[in-house]
Amino acid sequence: MRVISLNHAKQYQPAVADLLVQQWADIYRQLGMSDADVHAMIESRCTDTVPFFLIALDEQERLLGCGAVKDSELFTDANLEPWLAAIVVTPEGRGRGVGSKIVRACEQRAAQHGIRTLYLSTDQAEAFYQKLGWERIDYRQSLGVEVALMKRELSSLVAQ
Repeated sequence: MRVISLNHAKQYQPAVADLLVQQWADIYRQLGMSDADVHAMIESRCTDTVPFFLIALDEQERLLGCGAVKDSELFTDANLEPWLAAIVVTPEGRGRGVGSKIVRACEQRAAQHGIRTLYLSTDQAEAFYQKLGWERIDYRQSLGVEVALMKRELSSLVAQ
């Protein structure tokens, strides 16, 4: 398995957008976003700087998951940025460490851009992120759901 920039594998953009729509269709609908809007969002974040998307591929070049770092998050404090987001693993990739590898690759890439702290919000995976060294700093309401607001200091990665 390898984790690469979506910017260097743009042929996967539609599959990544479809994966996100499958995972968060209700949220996108609440925000008034169509499937086409999600596809356009993916395309706009297909860069080598922040914001960026990374994808995990298996040995046969099949998509196993994705993750992103973006400038801001809906319904949060403006001074908390940037954000780890869109961590999704396909059913075929689950239980194989794909999510952890995507998170670590996003952290490393963010650190390479001089980012010292990343934030995220999650309503289901707080324990997963805590195992990876993320710290819960608050609980917030987001689109009617309580989410854990978390952060990860990347200072040790920035120095590498």
